[in-house]
Amino acid sequence: MNKTFETKLAQLSQQTFNQKLNEIDDDVLLRLKQSRLKAINAASHATTGNSIALGFPAWLSPISTATAFASVALIASIVFLQPGFQPETNISPLDDIVLLSANDDFELYENLDFYIWLENEDSAS
Repeated sequence: MNKTFETKLAQLSQQTFNQKLNEIDDDVLLRLKQSRLKAINAASHATTGNSIALGFPAWLSPISTATAFASVALIASIVFLQPGFQPETNISPLDDIVLLSANDDFELYENLDFYIWLENEDSAS
């Protein structure tokens, strides 16, 4: 999109918004303002008081964090410490380091699928 189109779209959106805003009933505007102030006051009291923003007691946060950490550790130990667990790949991290640190032309690696296909075609003929 070009800048003039974006500018015109923004102006049209602003005009439409202002038009619809003027059409709203005064009772609705009053209730919206009261709800907004109520939400702002509740949020400011929640963060300054002895509780977290969602209304939980402040002492509950460390307990929930510890519980989450213990759950992750338990799941990881169940998955990775099973007898006979072996990673699905046969590539060691050192192979990646050797590949990345080489000064070779990366075009060969980008077209590796093509070279494998070409080799298979030559061997099939």
